[in-house]
Amino acid sequence: MTPINLQWFTFPVNVIIMLTLAFAAYLISILPKTRKIYDWLTSNAAIMSALLLLLAGCLVIGLVPQQRSGCVVTLWNRFYHSWYLALCVSYLFTVLIIRIIHFFKQKQWKKTIGSIVIHIGLITVLAGGYYGIPDEQTWRMDLSNIAFNNQTINTRTEQLQLFPYKLIIRKIEEDKYPSGKPRRITATLAIQDDVTMRNIEIQAGHPLRLKPYALHLRQYRTRDNIYLCTLLIVKQPWRWCIYVGMGLLLLGGLLLLRKKHYLTIMVPAAIMAVIFFTLKLLKPEMFHRELVPSLQSIWFVPHVALYMLSFTILFIAFIFCLLWFFKKKEKLLQQSDDLIRAGMALFITAMLIGSIWAEVAWGHFWTWDLKETWALIACCTYFIYLYYRAIPSHKDSIASLWHILAFITLQMCWYGVNYLPAASASMHIYH
Repeated sequence: MTPINLQWFTFPVNVIIMLTLAFAAYLISILPKTRKIYDWLTSNAAIMSALLLLLAGCLVIGLVPQQRSGCVVTLWNRFYHSWYLALCVSYLFTVLIIRIIHFFKQKQWKKTIGSIVIHIGLITVLAGGYYGIPDEQTWRMDLSNIAFNNQTINTRTEQLQLFPYKLIIRKIEEDKYPSGKPRRITATLAIQDDVTMRNIEIQAGHPLRLKPYALHLRQYRTRDNIYLCTLLIVKQPWRWCIYVGMGLLLLGGLLLLRKKHYLTIMVPAAIMAVIFFTLKLLKPEMFHRELVPSLQSIWFVPHVALYMLSFTILFIAFIFCLLWFFKKKEKLLQQSDDLIRAGMALFITAMLIGSIWAEVAWGHFWTWDLKETWALIACCTYFIYLYYRAIPSHKDSIASLWHILAFITLQMCWYGVNYLPAASASMHIYH
């Protein structure tokens, strides 16, 4: 995959590209000569094709072994900065804008307000999470308690750059479990600018916000009263855009959920609660694991709980799909569709929480880690299924077979990734 020179697309070029795509979408929606193109781009087939293109690229990342170079996965770097993904995202971006225009053209557009909000949220996330990447900067800084340092290495270009602050380590404290594994690592740093000097503390797994920078404690070691550590310094000008997009996605999902969806969620949730309560009583040691610092976060419980709940609901939907092969009743597929909508709402919410957690723990919302990639693959396959089911001329047999494929990708996302060659490079594999 041919990489893109990101320096070509920094601000304001990335903004101009997005505005150009939006203007092109608007022209397509109003010009008589582009009527056929407009009809295609507003169809479910168009968004299915965009998801299929994205799915094909993700499968390459999800199946080919990855190698790490510092904080960057080399294959991830090539794919994320490839022209193929740029065209996929631009096509999806354009389709989403045209669908929003189409929604507003309808007389009863207020009935589709949930879909409109979700589409706007997706556009906002794509704007900050993909088109904003050229403006993101990441540096690596090595510190000690011997002398102040303000020299950093740009992780993208490997060039030496000076940080506006000088830093030195005062001390590093380790709080360990009885087994000797680290529970909390805290580094006390002295930070100096042209005017003042003050002490600050930074913990592993918890960034230190130093506007406009986020400092992450990566590696640390002590030797003969000498403290050494490596900081990852991240500057994300589009961070706010990603958070706004996430909020819109959650709002749109709530607007789309119906009363029966809430009931669908409550029943598996109650079953899971009983199972966990029983396990807590019978085997309490299962819930007292020694967590590494990056796992000690307020996002840990909701992220894992929502994933498990979504897996449960999607498994029940899969059972309904299998029953259809024997009874051939349309009602079974309709019930399966309702379960998938509720399950995917929870699944995406878990993904969003996970991306927030990743930004806090690792400095990036999305790293194309193996687990993340297969979660996106599962999302694409399930949404392709739902869009295909919405086509009047769809065939139930093809839809059911695709549902089985989607469920297989879900198993890969859950535990199948552990058996892939790339698993050794995954940040979701903790030792």
